[in-house]
Amino acid sequence: MFYEDLLHRFTEMSRAVLGENLIGVYLHGSLAMGCFNPQKSDLDLILVVEEEISAEIKRRFAEKLLQLNEEAPEKGFELSIVRRAVCKPFVYPTPYLFHYSNGWRKAAMENMEKYIADIQGTDKDLGAHFTILNRYGIPLYGPPVEEIFAPVPKQDYFDSIWFDVQNAAQDILESPVYIVLNLCRVLGYVRDDLVLSKSTGGEWGIEHLPERFRGLVEAALGSYTSDAEMVAEQEDLRAFAAYMIEEIKRIWTADPKNVTGAMLTDMGICPTCYSRAHGNCFFPNAAETQLFENELFECSLVDKPRAPGHTVIVSRDHYKDMMAIPEDLCVEVYRFARKAMQVLKEVYGAESVYLCTMCDGPMNHFHVQLIPRYAHEKRGSRNFVKPRIDFAEDIDKLKILREKLKNA
Repeated sequence: MFYEDLLHRFTEMSRAVLGENLIGVYLHGSLAMGCFNPQKSDLDLILVVEEEISAEIKRRFAEKLLQLNEEAPEKGFELSIVRRAVCKPFVYPTPYLFHYSNGWRKAAMENMEKYIADIQGTDKDLGAHFTILNRYGIPLYGPPVEEIFAPVPKQDYFDSIWFDVQNAAQDILESPVYIVLNLCRVLGYVRDDLVLSKSTGGEWGIEHLPERFRGLVEAALGSYTSDAEMVAEQEDLRAFAAYMIEEIKRIWTADPKNVTGAMLTDMGICPTCYSRAHGNCFFPNAAETQLFENELFECSLVDKPRAPGHTVIVSRDHYKDMMAIPEDLCVEVYRFARKAMQVLKEVYGAESVYLCTMCDGPMNHFHVQLIPRYAHEKRGSRNFVKPRIDFAEDIDKLKILREKLKNA
């Protein structure tokens, strides 16, 4: 194995510094997967501990690590220290106690105290690292991989690798080898359920992608497996990134079980429109709570209301902000809102109904919220942020609301 002696000394250092708190040291990444390139690869490790680590222990560990890093390949060590509690059951995004890569080397050397304070949080990349660990990981110290690490759910693994390529349209111009091969890895996963390295991802891409992209992938793979620079036209790189991103999105989002609202938003897909097109997958009570619809907008009771009778009016189309909304739509929505406010007062016995609106962003629908205020509640803006409550279906009230709004 490459760097076997260095990894042994790293493991012994970790045991000495972390003591009985250390549970295991696990190798993953290209060296574990058999595609290590000393010029292009780093040494990927996950350390698992039982309890939190003090700042002093982190400082000692970082100082020793910086010394060993001088003997590592050009890209150095990349490692995270995590608690056992986030490994099994798996927690995502995954909290970590300590992280190091060569990107942090300068910060650690210039101001160790600040580095130690900054280098903890959550990391989506750990979802991908744990998946590789589960399939290819090598324990350098501690229990077997399966004893410490739970399987990573498919949705979390995809979100982790998607996070790495979602800005590929821009990133591919700065890091063409990394982005080309990673896009192949991601598409290989969503299309064929394969967990691939950069190297095997490139091989998969050469075999499965359209002919027009073969030369580009071959160039990326050739650069990754040697010390050669990749040469490619920017136009070709942009076209490749656009094709791959659209294919990944198309295949992954075909099944509603794969996605969440937040994931769709990250992909530039409107969760509301997606839900409508897939049987109200995010809003299963939509049919029961809907009060009115026409070609311009729909009106429904809110699933998690801030008050009984909390209602929302939502435009069919997207608008960036209020200034982009056609005047005739504004007129129709606010005319309907006046009628709905009066109906809500009659049916729910509200003393007043507050109105607020929101429209901000490229995928936003124009929303108008109608929030009843009751006699026992104080007046004022606090009514806009009342705690949400569980929706309590009232068939009789729903029938009355629908009947009164039918011809609004």
